[in-house]
Amino acid sequence: PRTLALVTSKAAAGLADMLKVLRRFPFLRVIVVHVPVQGAGAAAGIARALDGVNKHHEGAGGFGPVDVILLGRGGGSSEDLFEFSREEVARAVARSGSPVITGIGHEVDVAIAALVADHHAHTPTAAAEYAVRMWEAADEFVRVASGKLRREMSRTMSDAVSRLRQAGRHAFFARPEELTARRHQRVDDRESKLEIAQRNRLLKLRRRLDAL
Repeated sequence: PRTLALVTSKAAAGLADMLKVLRRFPFLRVIVVHVPVQGAGAAAGIARALDGVNKHHEGAGGFGPVDVILLGRGGGSSEDLFEFSREEVARAVARSGSPVITGIGHEVDVAIAALVADHHAHTPTAAAEYAVRMWEAADEFVRVASGKLRREMSRTMSDAVSRLRQAGRHAFFARPEELTARRHQRVDDRESKLEIAQRNRLLKLRRRLDAL
């Protein structure tokens, strides 16, 4: 993922935890979509925010398509987390076009939205770490790929040198004047045969003409 949307409250402790992980990769584009994460009416706001992120065009809130959505908040009481278990939030997560990773509360907390999400992490930090797990392995991937590329280039160059040396041992390069003389002789022979064939053909035509 290159563009990530964090649907959470700017006051939530989980936001700082997620940003701490994501800032290790400064090339990532991180969009924070602020919504209340507890209290009456929070579920409707969360659902609207998820739908807004999924509109995928500039007029939908000032940003384009996102590769993954992180929906999270820090820990709290069961009452604080209840808005993430409401049906409207679960349905918004389910219809999201972008993958949704949830990190809601602590390890013991499991909201219904987390059961519907593409991936359920136990904490906001774990959700962010899961989202960038491929970037964590990028250095190793580049190192291995670079090694394979160097080996392949070395093998290709070695094969090319071997073919060049083999060509250099060809008789043409060892005795070029002899081969050239043979080709000249072959051309002369074929030219002589062509002249003889032409004369014979003309002689036959002349005899037929004389006969007529």
